[in-house]
Amino acid sequence: LIWRSRLTRHGQRPVNYYIKHLVQDADEGFNKALEFLVETRDPQILMHPLIVMVSDLLWTQLASFVFLLKRLYFLFTLVLFILSQSVLA
Repeated sequence: LIWRSRLTRHGQRPVNYYIKHLVQDADEGFNKALEFLVETRDPQILMHPLIVMVSDLLWTQLASFVFLLKRLYFLFTLVLFILSQSVLA
């Protein structure tokens, strides 16, 4: 949802973007809007400031934590493997 002011300030028009419906669906689950936008393979749509903000929001609030957990698990298993191989040798 976009709201545009009818008045201009300094030659620019204020705009409010409501991004809730790009992040959540009606059942308060994860919305697939970003996935559908990626499937279109249109770089002009994906470089829109609203889409960039939504993807950055999802990365910083959700995906980065899961990504770091997976990397830490990989590092732990790698260190465990190296230690076990050094003890066996």
